[in-house]
Amino acid sequence: MTEMTEEDEEYYQEVVIIPERLLGDETTEKLLERFQAIDGIVNIILQGPNYLSRHLRVGEQKIHTTVKVGKIFIGISKESTIDEIKGVCDDILAFPYDLAVGRFSKTRPTVSDALGKSSYRDIGILDRK
Repeated sequence: MTEMTEEDEEYYQEVVIIPERLLGDETTEKLLERFQAIDGIVNIILQGPNYLSRHLRVGEQKIHTTVKVGKIFIGISKESTIDEIKGVCDDILAFPYDLAVGRFSKTRPTVSDALGKSSYRDIGILDRK
């Protein structure tokens, strides 16, 4: 993965990969290892339902995770990276998946962030029984 430069920040996009199945540990490890070699990838976020605590091995690193991977968000700094990511997914995923490019994470704080979670309880919106 590469470091962000000012030039890269001008292009910064995100690629989301949504497989039709939850990914197993071996498949996730293979994907992450191949993504690690691609120039232009800035960050990777794994998202999915809670699962057993375990470690994934990516290269020489051990990554602790508690999710079964259902979505992968990849921050990229070069447009050419999209085709490389698609090629890796085609090689490794033996089932259909969706790939979209855009901006999926927040770029600035929302009103909810400013209020904080405790503010909702103070005005009685969330009543947990």
